[in-house]
Amino acid sequence: MTKKTTFILLITIFIFCIIVGTFFLVDLNLALEGNEPKFCIKKEEHNDKAIEYTGFFYKIIKYYNGNNFEVKYGSMSLKYNEEYSNKLNNIDISGVIESITTTEKGAYQLYITSSSNKAYVTYNSSTTVIKNGEKCSIDELKKSVKIEVKFKEYSSKDYPIHGVAECIYMID
Repeated sequence: MTKKTTFILLITIFIFCIIVGTFFLVDLNLALEGNEPKFCIKKEEHNDKAIEYTGFFYKIIKYYNGNNFEVKYGSMSLKYNEEYSNKLNNIDISGVIESITTTEKGAYQLYITSSSNKAYVTYNSSTTVIKNGEKCSIDELKKSVKIEVKFKEYSSKDYPIHGVAECIYMID
């Protein structure tokens, strides 16, 4: 390789890095302001809790928490972190409904299981149930449905966990 060819190659690589860096900074700024990145492709949505965008040699993930959001960015190896998303959304437990019973006080109780936990979740008419990002009827909770629960109060000393649900998210 001659000096001229090496020089042209280095200038080309430098210009390419400037362009990719500009794309990244524009997309990151847009994401931090709450807008959709322009130079990325929306790769995946995660249960109304996060959106993953992929750009030239970088990823941006917007984690939603009600009306707020948090942005994580990094290389192509950046992965969606469900545990982080649940923590951000105050999800205390997730699992599959095994049974539904009525308590003595007229409230309902779910028994849910996951690979790592079991819980008795009490809910009533003040509990919010959300399906596909919208409020729905408590009557839609059925056996074998996957849910995530945000507790109003609970006791982690008991096993299985016993708690009162503030919000139940139904997962498709």
